Amino acid sequence: MAPRRRRKKNRSIIYTLIIVFLLSVLIGSATFAYKYMFEDRYVQVNSTTKIWDTPSDGEKSSYPPQQQPNTRVFGYNKSAGKVVALTFDDGPIPEYTKKYIDILKSMEVKATFFVIDKNAQKHPELLKYIYENGNEIGLHSYSHFNMSKMKPEQMVEELYKTQKIVVESTGVKPILFRPPYGAFNKTLLEISDALGLHVVLWNVDPDDWRSPAVENVVNRVISHTKNGSVILMHEGKTNTLAALPQIMEKLKSEGYSFVTVSELLNYEKNNIANNNQEQQKD
Repeated sequence: MAPRRRRKKNRSIIYTLIIVFLLSVLIGSATFAYKYMFEDRYVQVNSTTKIWDTPSDGEKSSYPPQQQPNTRVFGYNKSAGKVVALTFDDGPIPEYTKKYIDILKSMEVKATFFVIDKNAQKHPELLKYIYENGNEIGLHSYSHFNMSKMKPEQMVEELYKTQKIVVESTGVKPILFRPPYGAFNKTLLEISDALGLHVVLWNVDPDDWRSPAVENVVNRVISHTKNGSVILMHEGKTNTLAALPQIMEKLKSEGYSFVTVSELLNYEKNNIANNNQEQQKD
């Protein structure tokens, strides 16, 4: 079978799978499933504005530029100038989330939070707190298992569940997805694309999940940050919480400003750097 014909067949299978899954949940979640399938009026672009799916005459679309099928994975944007995106995984966590948000707010910085559905369902009020304080919410799966090892129907369910709780809590549909462990394959990319999700990785990793000393977290971030960096950090870590003000102060002193990941995506898409060749699996 020719590669083009095979890709078209695979995409048809994926769309059919998604439709079948959504129809299967109509009984238990009719309103959300209907909006997800047929309305899809709102997308999360800059975390503070709800933007219509179809712009009126004379207006430009506010979608991020990555409109083609998800053939690349966003790692950082080398053309973005002196801007960086702070990202936090694994929340919301009641002992930490508000503290992170309050520190960001005190320094007039916004960030992107990639949430796990199992945590989000227990604390939907924290999703609202993240969003209402000007930050962006992305998906980080339901279970935090390696999704590249899942069946397609499991992938759809992981993303659907997480997106559902975010929409119900904030009224905004996320457009970003960070796969657990940064692991993905072609099927996960195709499903993400079909669901309107941009796959986001990172290029700065201080290994804060290992709980190194605060000084080490700060130094690793500062030494590896460059124009357009996406900085990976995690909720639930006291060292990260303590390092955050120092990281922001040092980066600001070096002339950096802070944006959400969606805002970073809006810089010249042809110059977006990615980790696709190194990390994509068959």
